[in-house]
Amino acid sequence: MPVETNEQFTEELWSTPPAGARWLSLQSCLVDYIDTLGESVGREGVIYGLPTGISDLDRITGGLQIADLIVLAGRPAMLKTTLAMSISDHIANSEGLPVMYVNLAGQTASLSMRLLSSKTNQSTEHIKYGALDEDGWKNLTATLENLQNSELRFLEIQYPTVEKILEAARSFAKETGKAALVVV
Repeated sequence: MPVETNEQFTEELWSTPPAGARWLSLQSCLVDYIDTLGESVGREGVIYGLPTGISDLDRITGGLQIADLIVLAGRPAMLKTTLAMSISDHIANSEGLPVMYVNLAGQTASLSMRLLSSKTNQSTEHIKYGALDEDGWKNLTATLENLQNSELRFLEIQYPTVEKILEAARSFAKETGKAALVVV
């Protein structure tokens, strides 16, 4: 049977979408997007997503948007992990929202030490060996007290798969009530 219209083509090939899916027309998607744009007219600089704590990045992106996949890419030693940790720390500790950080490298102690180092402005070596002056110790103690109720959780996972990470994220969201950010 020859297909004459787009509707006939769609009905013939995909009359029923797969389970958990639905058909959306471009028109309905654009109407929703235009409604969203209408809300932001004249509100330049307003952050609609999760603030990263990096004002220039937030200004450009409007913050991290719900359900976006964001890829930090670069060569080794280009501060990708530092940026991811900084954003995770801001969302978990400044915004008070749950963040799940999946550590594929398996060196969570090192990551937490790097975070502590950046928050105290002390080198990891000075912290590690206790080579701090009196102000350094006070700063370290205050920072550790502030981090006691952190919403940042690390997940070390052996033989990671997408399915294992999704299962962990679902469990994390159920436990915390909301997974604001998942970093892998």
